[in-house]
Amino acid sequence: MVKEIEATCCRLCKSTDLTVVVDLGKQVITSRFPRKGEEPAPPSRITLVQCGSCALVQLKWSADSSELYEHFYGYRSGVNTTMRNHLISYNKELQSYAELSEGKAVLDIGSNDCTFLSQYPSHVLRVGCDPTGRQFEEEYKKFNCEIIMNYFTKENVRARYGPDIRFQLVSSVAMFYDLPDPVQFARDIHDVLAEDGVWTLEQSYVLLMLERKSIDTICHEHTEYYGVKQIKDIMDRAGLKIIALSLNEANGGSFRTFVCKKTCSRFPEATELVEKYLKREEEERIHTPERYFEWVRECDEEVRKLNEFLDSAKKDGKSVYIYGASTKGNCLLQYANIGPEKIPFAVERNPKKEGLMTSTGIEIIMEEKMRRDPPDFLLVLPWHFRDEIVKREDAFLQGGGQLVFPFPSFEVYGSRAEEAPSVNRDGKGKGIMERQSCSTCEESQSLPTPAGHVK
Repeated sequence: MVKEIEATCCRLCKSTDLTVVVDLGKQVITSRFPRKGEEPAPPSRITLVQCGSCALVQLKWSADSSELYEHFYGYRSGVNTTMRNHLISYNKELQSYAELSEGKAVLDIGSNDCTFLSQYPSHVLRVGCDPTGRQFEEEYKKFNCEIIMNYFTKENVRARYGPDIRFQLVSSVAMFYDLPDPVQFARDIHDVLAEDGVWTLEQSYVLLMLERKSIDTICHEHTEYYGVKQIKDIMDRAGLKIIALSLNEANGGSFRTFVCKKTCSRFPEATELVEKYLKREEEERIHTPERYFEWVRECDEEVRKLNEFLDSAKKDGKSVYIYGASTKGNCLLQYANIGPEKIPFAVERNPKKEGLMTSTGIEIIMEEKMRRDPPDFLLVLPWHFRDEIVKREDAFLQGGGQLVFPFPSFEVYGSRAEEAPSVNRDGKGKGIMERQSCSTCEESQSLPTPAGHVK
């Protein structure tokens, strides 16, 4: 049985005023992929509550961290070209905030397979910190980077490098929303950050999660669901200030923040820019429970369309495989109740997943096997890599295959899309749903960036 830890107060401000806003029921750990014939992990509750004081949305119950990170961890940053390029350009942007002369140190928290960390010059001390690091040990050796195979705390870092260690640059990419105590985490970074050092954090943006109806963002790993309002609150409590802020397309829509110590005079605080984001969040009502109630109904409609499509495809004798057996995909498969009776195989590029199964019992096969006998449709679970996948699967599409994207709006993509099993669009007619653009990301392009960014 999975050990569950109940949040009796807000993880940010400690208020006990918590309102349930989303309940996905019980799901098995979404980051786990059991072997064929092996029993899946016991289920654990996924319920989101919103704090009535600071408006942070967070898990009511969190699974014990050993269940999440101390078994086989299926995600690798470097497998997907889009994500790899994203991390390379992100690292380059972060390096522009400092001159990394010999003797400087950098830290990447949640460093995974060393993709981000390896982009730093080899003459600096490159330190990764990740409890899943053991399975990526060879990558760290290959790039001559160091790894702390444990959770980040200032105590764990100082135990390895001494009490005087200071990092010029610190990064935490797609992991800040996994924390039991985000304020203490930020305070610990403050204490190991150089006086003119910069920490950057990037995570899913709750406003974009709502706009894109990406209910698959909710999983056991993601303890918190942040807006700019909550990030600013945390930084204020930790003695840090926001110096830059932007949106991007990573993981279905994320926001990237650069911060430094409040006492650092080198970088001015991005007060005007932060206020623009806070105003937009208020306008979109993301700090109200009612907005989440509406959102669940919107997501349920997209899931209904997906299941209706799968039922029609099966009735018509059409084959559908999953494309990309991802953690977020596991969430959607469980929520939508999609198992091997609807889809026989999930296609993967990561060879370490061969012979494993999704959380709903769908067998994972390698891409090469699918190429020899392609299905009629590929259901794309990592839908946020849409553009890359469309390009990559050009031959599949040219051969008459079609791609199915569940979010932000159900879509069948391909030259024969109009021949696909139809879905009931709104109860009044049949048709394939159109792709929707992201108004928030488009608007963010016109927002100013603060001065002080070293070029």
